[in-house]
Amino acid sequence: MDEPVDPAPASAKRRSLGLGLLLGVILVGAVALVVWVARDGGGPEPERIGVPESSAGNGEPAPDTAFERFDGSAASLADYQGRPLVLNFFASWCAPCVREMPDFEAVHQRLGDQVAFLGIANQDRLTDAQQIVDETGVSYDLGRDPSGDLLVDVGGIVMPTTVFVSADGEVLELHNGELSADELAARIEEHFGVTAP
Repeated sequence: MDEPVDPAPASAKRRSLGLGLLLGVILVGAVALVVWVARDGGGPEPERIGVPESSAGNGEPAPDTAFERFDGSAASLADYQGRPLVLNFFASWCAPCVREMPDFEAVHQRLGDQVAFLGIANQDRLTDAQQIVDETGVSYDLGRDPSGDLLVDVGGIVMPTTVFVSADGEVLELHNGELSADELAARIEEHFGVTAP
């Protein structure tokens, strides 16, 4: 007489296989989301998540947080006192940052030495940041903020962030998000009285 076949092992195998497939689909979806966010900037624009696009300066001096230049030398924002400063935080992993960098370079070229420009690579590897700088043609001063401390100290909360600092070191405006060449030139004229030709 044949022994009866127990259906439980086959059912357990099907459940295990189904669970494995479900976990695989979830993992693939999570990886795809991470890649999309890293390549395309991901989330909604700042104004869609309750982050103000721009805020007026609070009259406070720019922080004196030290940073490292791309060449390894130490620097701080105080080094720029005496000239208006456009401080732009960027990263190779931030698509809007990369898009606006050629516009910042174009305005920088039009203004010459009238306004200092400083790009700070935020939480980025030097090699990745340097590659983006090379690809976008940026020639203004560059520094690194691997920990993100300087961005936090100026009040930035999204990428990109641009800070307009007066010649005497006062924060005049903090802008969250991408700026076009025209928008950047208009803010420079408004804050510093310098017109880009």
